[in-house]
Amino acid sequence: MPTLCFSKDFDASERRILTKTFKVNCADLKIDKHDITVALRKISRPDSHWLGSVINAAKDHFLVLANTQNVLSQSIFMLGHECVHIKQHRTGQLRTAKEGSFWNKDFYHNTYCNSKLFYERLPWEIEAHARQDKLFENALRVLNLDDASKICAEMQWAT
Repeated sequence: MPTLCFSKDFDASERRILTKTFKVNCADLKIDKHDITVALRKISRPDSHWLGSVINAAKDHFLVLANTQNVLSQSIFMLGHECVHIKQHRTGQLRTAKEGSFWNKDFYHNTYCNSKLFYERLPWEIEAHARQDKLFENALRVLNLDDASKICAEMQWAT
């Protein structure tokens, strides 16, 4: 079963909500039976468009970095997106190397991978973007009424 570990800068409410939504994401992606450890940490990034990223630290060990500017709804959304990448790593579709990344047998150099121009064209990002909205919707469904209302109000305020 996947385990989500938090750095100290997440409060109890964030931990509770993100744990629930993480579990439903793992079930939706069919990685809920795998022994995976995910450490979630906040980092400061001036780019408010950057919500987060995942690093495959070791076999079945992942580090998800979340932008400190994220509101909770953005963190839920980001975690779903990054769970797709965790699934891709877990199944071997996506592998990272010093010089770049492999998608199945195709190699993508870091120059291409790190380009804002080509980001949306990377095959692992295409899949993550295609699944993120549905994962977010399903994640919200597992929240109790108070938590869901809080997230919906936050989303209304952010738009």
